[in-house]
Amino acid sequence: MKKDGMVQSLIHSIKYKNNKRLAKDLGEALALSISSQAKFSKPDFIIPVPLHPKKRRKRGYNQSSLIALGMNRVWGTKVLDDVLIRVKNTQTQTTKNRIQRWANTREAFKLQNAEQIRNYRILLIDDVLTTGSTLEACANVLGEIKGIKMSIATIAFAP
Repeated sequence: MKKDGMVQSLIHSIKYKNNKRLAKDLGEALALSISSQAKFSKPDFIIPVPLHPKKRRKRGYNQSSLIALGMNRVWGTKVLDDVLIRVKNTQTQTTKNRIQRWANTREAFKLQNAEQIRNYRILLIDDVLTTGSTLEACANVLGEIKGIKMSIATIAFAP
């Protein structure tokens, strides 16, 4: 994702300009793109990276959940917003370096209702991969669940 490029503009439109439809449309496009890969195996569940309740109330929605709903349109795969929860209201990651991002997200996520995904294939979804600290923190928590097979996808990545 290039700074001030088209993809960054799309992500900003989703996160900061209330463009919920775009998030779902990009989720559909991502699902179609993933489906075309030779090693694709449809997940049993999609788990969006959660926002802290305070941030979700302020924004009014979780952009990762909307992307997941777009993927659901293509695959019919259930989106679970109640397995991974954000318990730490972290500061924005945009101005932090890799180490600061890792420290910011450490212990930010917890499991609840985890038994419903035991022994299933899950797809963890987020909008952007920058350093990977958020997704790593989520994956570490989800990895505590026995028997899951986990994949990760994002709309964009920042070099």
